[in-house]
Amino acid sequence: MLHTSYRIMTLIELISSRQEAAALQALAHGANANESDPDGNTALMYSSNYVLLSLAAALISAGSNVNGSNSLGYFHTCD
Repeated sequence: MLHTSYRIMTLIELISSRQEAAALQALAHGANANESDPDGNTALMYSSNYVLLSLAAALISAGSNVNGSNSLGYFHTCD
């Protein structure tokens, strides 16, 4: 018997590892557009930070909170 173990990556993990295509696919299949990490950093914050603008646009279209802030009070940025 072959035993394998795997874990499904969260949307934020996909974005953090710059797997934009996989993140877009996850979003298309119902991933939470407002997912956040324990510090309150959202998927939109991560996509903006990594300059994944197509993904940021998809997150916004999927209802991501564009006015969100993390636990330190930082807001989204696309500088």
